[in-house]
Amino acid sequence: MRTTTASTNAQLKRRAVLLGSAVFTLPATPPANAALDAVNQENINNALRRALFAAPVRIPRPNLKLPFAVLLMRSSYEALENTNIYDMREFQIEFWRLRADMQPSYVESIKPGLFRQGDLTDSLYFDFINYSQWAMTKDVIERSSAFNAQLGAQSGNPLRGALTPAVYQDEVAETLYSKLFNGFTLTPESDPVTFDVPAPLARDDDVLEGVSKLMQVFVNNGYATRIDVKPMPPPADGGGVAFAIETTGGCTLWGNSQLRKDGKTKLPGGDALINAYECIALRGYLAKSQRVFASRVDEVDDVRLVTKWVVSSLP
Repeated sequence: MRTTTASTNAQLKRRAVLLGSAVFTLPATPPANAALDAVNQENINNALRRALFAAPVRIPRPNLKLPFAVLLMRSSYEALENTNIYDMREFQIEFWRLRADMQPSYVESIKPGLFRQGDLTDSLYFDFINYSQWAMTKDVIERSSAFNAQLGAQSGNPLRGALTPAVYQDEVAETLYSKLFNGFTLTPESDPVTFDVPAPLARDDDVLEGVSKLMQVFVNNGYATRIDVKPMPPPADGGGVAFAIETTGGCTLWGNSQLRKDGKTKLPGGDALINAYECIALRGYLAKSQRVFASRVDEVDDVRLVTKWVVSSLP
């Protein structure tokens, strides 16, 4: 069934809200030639959708191992579910609508025939569906924050326990690292999959070794082509261990860029809330190690993501 101009306008407006972009309104004038106009209108619609997208990732990326891909998706879903702030049945409906709305244009933006629908081991498919999950979660966080701010203003007291980007990312970090460390069961009938992640740190001298070992787990499971941990000069005050993490060909690379492009949901320090699971797992690892850390996104494009970190012991 061909999409009408009115429904297309509604879809574009809904997506523009989710993507934090301008709303495009399509003309509603009757066509002189209905068949030709329908083709032209569809081409215009697709062009407008693609204009909202970050640049597609065209470099070859490895296939994810299925248990690892499911673990990542499940960790971020369960983290939101554990907050008990949103009806997850409604979340699934909105998640499906967003995917259905955006997928045709996403597929058109990449080389035909490469996108493997429904296959979580395919980096192109995983990148899209995982972005969709995080885009909906971001929308839930924004609505929750607005609702709590309104209630707080009415009561005269700020509400505690509101879901914020930092709270959500910490929840995902704890869930993800726990599953990696303790093992993950793909189905009730299957044996747990183990990942040989490092145990929480015992000494500051082990920071770089532990981080490198954790990043290698992601590479071994097809998350990225490579992940390099690069030592940096210590902070000016001399406290802590500084390093950069450079992820090349990550399976969430397009989603990283798109979530940064999308809008206003920010972590402390100004970085956008993004689905960089290698960084999220590191947050969980450092939190379990009782380490203080600060991080920021230094660079992200269609090839790599670079983040910079400073880690120190608790005072």
